[in-house]
Amino acid sequence: MVALKYVQKADVEHNLKPFAAFASCEVVGIKHVSAGTSTGPIFVDVNHPTYQRIVMTIFPNVDIGAEALTTQMNFALGWYRYLHDLGLPTMYAFSNTRDPSSLVLPFKSEHPELRDAAGATMPYALVNFFEGEVQGRKPSEVTPEICRQIGQMLGHVRERSYGYDPDQSAPNNRFISFWFATFAAAGRDALPHVKSATRFLERLDEKIQYYQRREHSSDPDTARQATACRIMMEKFYRACNDTVNGTKWDPLGENSIVYAIQRDIQDVQGRWERPEYVEGLESGPCNGDAFPDNFYRDMRSGKPYISGFGDPFEAFNDKAIYQLYDLWVAVVGACFDDRGELDIAKVHAMVSGYYGVVKPTPLELEASTLALEAACLFLVDLRTRAILREVNDAVEVWHRDPLEYYDKLQVIRDRLADNPDLLIPEDLRAVKYDNLASHQRELLSEISTKVRGFQQGKNYEGFVENHTELLAAYFEGITALRSMVDSQYIFYDPQGRTADEVLFQAREMLVEHANGHGRDMAEKQAAQVIGAQLEGLVKTVFPSHDRLLGHS
Repeated sequence: MVALKYVQKADVEHNLKPFAAFASCEVVGIKHVSAGTSTGPIFVDVNHPTYQRIVMTIFPNVDIGAEALTTQMNFALGWYRYLHDLGLPTMYAFSNTRDPSSLVLPFKSEHPELRDAAGATMPYALVNFFEGEVQGRKPSEVTPEICRQIGQMLGHVRERSYGYDPDQSAPNNRFISFWFATFAAAGRDALPHVKSATRFLERLDEKIQYYQRREHSSDPDTARQATACRIMMEKFYRACNDTVNGTKWDPLGENSIVYAIQRDIQDVQGRWERPEYVEGLESGPCNGDAFPDNFYRDMRSGKPYISGFGDPFEAFNDKAIYQLYDLWVAVVGACFDDRGELDIAKVHAMVSGYYGVVKPTPLELEASTLALEAACLFLVDLRTRAILREVNDAVEVWHRDPLEYYDKLQVIRDRLADNPDLLIPEDLRAVKYDNLASHQRELLSEISTKVRGFQQGKNYEGFVENHTELLAAYFEGITALRSMVDSQYIFYDPQGRTADEVLFQAREMLVEHANGHGRDMAEKQAAQVIGAQLEGLVKTVFPSHDRLLGHS
């Protein structure tokens, strides 16, 4: 974990200078926020006319090194900016003047604790602050309504990501091949710094001793947390050993948890790489860590809504990973109760929210169980790998039990043994795209093609660079139109407008630009072309809707 306690106000002020919007602002105060985070966020209060609070996020160099991490963070932050510009309440990274091609900079500080084991500076970014409350630090705090909203938000993220640069790949360095490295068999390399099964166990023992030292802290909270972590580590250590005849220890023997996890990884990999899944399931940008504590809800109104989303640390764009994976990582994070039992009401609420936006396919629904199992193994690996990092008494690190999610994997398998469709709500089990009427299906297909074509820059290429405002209005219009044709598609508008209001306003804006005095011919032509496209679709769908057609 980042040693945030070493970051002082002077460090923050120095690292604000590359950001032109805040370089001259007075830093009123800073607040370290480290508990439960994979990144190191620092809330920074400034005397800025628009942003009274911003977030300086420091990324710890773990597992993949500073260069690879910077590349991954640039992808994630660029993707979130793209979604933010399309109206979703995602993280927005501010541009800097030191390196305009990058949203991530090396954090400059004289403190050696703020460098990684190789002495490299840690990357950081400056992002917006989310208004609202973090959702669900405890399972009991996560309600079915929160699950529904999380599923709906993930659906909108997927829908609006179709146009994000498909050539900008960001491999997931924490997926199946990574898991094999962590749980390598005895005698094979496990990690660059954990060379054998014996060293694997030695590292666990070092962590037990680390927490034993922490138990003598004069701070009661530190001592309490250290005791809890030591007990967890001792349990994990025992699970990674195998007894022979009840007396002799056989490190990482065939009956140890490590071998059981290896077998499960092999099973998931074989099913994940089935040709029909590789060919038929969509891949694209994913958050990879859609736990409820990465969502914020604004509670000030009578109808709380998600006001912020985005932790870039696990985000990726990997053709080997299907987009439905994001949904099932969220299910693992939100849909178990305090006893570790799967809460089906929460699962159904989240799945319904997601597929109320994304059109489900039989193949995708079939792959749900597999994606849920993969999500569990990802979290087992993530927590195990954290334990295997170097011990550092200068930094407080509180690890969580890797076996928690292995136990949840077993719960899932037990619950689904007699009812393989348990994860899918009743109304979705029968949903098929072909159930739509023929003319509706053709319209929906045409509108969906235009939505994706617009996002991918395949339509109106000559207008994209200079007329983004017009194209944004067109995109809003056809997206709203799609929601009006397809009752399964839930329209999201940050201003709270209904779909028909958005469609009407988009059409009015295009007409105004096409006829407006003082506008250049290129702008008029762009508005005429895309306005005609939108009006043609509206006439086909609503041939007698006077208001949408602009008639009084």
